[in-house]
This record gives sequence, C-alpha cells and structure tokens, in this order.
Amino acid sequence: MANAPTSTIRSYDLESGSEEERVWLAMKEIYSQSLAGEVQRVTELMHADVTLWDSETEQLAFGVPHLLELRSGQPQRKPKFMPIALDASEPVVDVWGDVAVLRHRLVVRFADGEGEEVRIRNTSAWRLTDGQWQLAHNHEDVQ
Repeated sequence: MANAPTSTIRSYDLESGSEEERVWLAMKEIYSQSLAGEVQRVTELMHADVTLWDSETEQLAFGVPHLLELRSGQPQRKPKFMPIALDASEPVVDVWGDVAVLRHRLVVRFADGEGEEVRIRNTSAWRLTDGQWQLAHNHEDVQ
C-alpha cells in the first residue's frame, strides 16, 4: 500500500526515541514554552509556512510572520483569562517519512479558578525539516 504510514503509533504509549515520540515532545514543548511566554522558541518549532487558527483571532494565520502580526494587533488578555496549565494527553501519531499527523486531547486551565477549564481535541500536521519536527498546521476543536 503506497500511502500507508511508514510508522504508526495508535496507542497512548509512544516508543522512547521514536519519530512519533519526537513529534509528541515537540507539541508538548510548544505548550510549555507558550505558558512561559517564550514566543521565539515557540515560533522556532513552527514551520515558516505554518497555517493555524490562533485562539486570539478568527483569521487563519499564513506563516509565522502573519501569526505574529495578527497577535500584535490583539488587546492583551486580562490575567484571569490567562491559561496556567495546558495538559496534553492521549497522543495518536502517524509518520509518513518527513510528514506526521498528531491527534491528542488538551485541557486548558485558567488562573485562580476563573473560568471553566476548556477541553480541546487537537489535530496537527508536522514536517521534518533539517532533522527537527516543525508544526505545519494546527486545528483545535473545543468540546
């Protein structure tokens, strides 16, 4: 079968050191660096031509520069709406050579218990570029 993934992990237990685990760890690093306010590191984990729906705007971002432009035009959120935890779980990863698809769940928790936690189903596409997995597209579905 020509279109079959070169490797697939369909359980939540990823093999240590596998490409699937590397994709999962890159996604988790995006979350941890986002919480830490490390915009530069987050954008390094994104492909230059990334497309994504950002939580701050209704527009689809086309590339890192466009994403940063969209975000710079948004008013700062009030602290009670700032997430304090991004708990990612249940990864399912397919790898086709230098392309991967990751599906997982995400629970977002906010400061001081303000606002209800948000549960999200996430699907993302990744590209292996110069030995590093980079986010190529991200889509979130709030449950």
